[in-house]
Amino acid sequence: MKITLKEKLMRMSEREKRENQIKLLSIAEKEEGSRFLDIGCGDGKFTLEFATKIGAKEVYGVDIYEPALEEAKNKGIIIEKSDVNEGIHFPSEFFDVILCNQVAEHLLNPDTLFKEIRRLLRKQGHAYISVPNLCALHNRLFVLLGWQPTVIAPSTKFVFGNPARGAESNMWGPYRHLTAFSPAAFKEMLEFYGLRVKKYYGNGFYPFSGKISGLFSKLLPSFSVFQIAVAIKNAFQDVI
Repeated sequence: MKITLKEKLMRMSEREKRENQIKLLSIAEKEEGSRFLDIGCGDGKFTLEFATKIGAKEVYGVDIYEPALEEAKNKGIIIEKSDVNEGIHFPSEFFDVILCNQVAEHLLNPDTLFKEIRRLLRKQGHAYISVPNLCALHNRLFVLLGWQPTVIAPSTKFVFGNPARGAESNMWGPYRHLTAFSPAAFKEMLEFYGLRVKKYYGNGFYPFSGKISGLFSKLLPSFSVFQIAVAIKNAFQDVI
């Protein structure tokens, strides 16, 4: 059976998402006995992978999708259903480490998310935040062709302006990307909301995979599929 271009792109996308998770695990620092929060935890599978890597003692997860939260709860994760656009219901300075992977782009109000991450982190606490890259090589090429970048969609039901993706959208409802971040905007926004960027990485490089993808994303992080910031709470900054 012949695989369509859309199917190939979807497979590449899923592969890159997993490789981005592997990259997050590779850069995660040990914080034995820490209290850890995963914002957008889903079913909790990767939450536990990350928690094990850092040596977390208490593992919490936030999501809006109830069936996934139930799966996370069954894995022993302390869950909280929250619409992150409106805030996260935990005390200030409650967590040592926060992970937020592929969440901000789905929000109407990522400003609240970044303010909440800073509020929830203890002093000198670490956040690992990853979002798609608006300036990735494939998005730049799509724009040159006059096509819609895949990182953000104008419709909740259909794909318009990108023939490579077909007509039906996989980004409707909670999966739709509502905001998009260039590397400059991503880093500047984190700093503005009191999250000092300690390290910045690009990850994934279409159409390559494995070591070749890793090499190009290291050399040209601003052209990578995903961007990752390791940020530390700036306890001395006043945040609007």
